[in-house]
Amino acid sequence: MADYFFDETSPLPDELEIYYWFYPFNDIRIARAFGSKFGAAEPIVGDLLKFFPFAFWVTWNQPKDINLILGKLLPTRDLSIDEPSQLTINFDSYPPIYFPEAPQENGMTVFNSKMFAVGTK
Repeated sequence: MADYFFDETSPLPDELEIYYWFYPFNDIRIARAFGSKFGAAEPIVGDLLKFFPFAFWVTWNQPKDINLILGKLLPTRDLSIDEPSQLTINFDSYPPIYFPEAPQENGMTVFNSKMFAVGTK
């Protein structure tokens, strides 16, 4: 990660993905280094930041069998850190308020005990 932020010519590391979505809720949620498991797929590990109007999920070494239907903050990985990019935001379709920290009945989440915070505006 340091190379990406300190060297403007470095691409985003292949292991990293940053997802975003419209988050029309007042809860503010921060979760560091938590793992979510969806069905039979391998777990996905990442950090979460949710506050109106957007949510961000930074994942590391995401398993290839997981295909999240979320926007990617950097869909073109070779952009420099200061290069502009156009994003599409879907205001009509977005995950439930507790996604991904509370998966559906066929999943589970494991949290680090000291790295989860919830607040309300």
